[in-house]
Amino acid sequence: MTRTLVAIAASAVAASTALGLGQTPQPFPRPGAPTTQAPQPQPPAQPAATPPTADPNAPTPAALGLPLYPGAQFIASY
Repeated sequence: MTRTLVAIAASAVAASTALGLGQTPQPFPRPGAPTTQAPQPQPPAQPAATPPTADPNAPTPAALGLPLYPGAQFIASY
């Protein structure tokens, strides 16, 4: 039974590859070829969010013995 299922699965994969049912790669655009899409306008910039306040119980880089990523937040419990 297992051999039959494996054989069917293998033949389905081989048939789909042979028939080209997968995605075909698109060619690279040629230099000087016109573009089909107009450039999209950029949305207006969002105002910067206020940074969260620092946790007074957060460990310092000196206490951890390694540098912390700028803007990292300490999670007291996971």
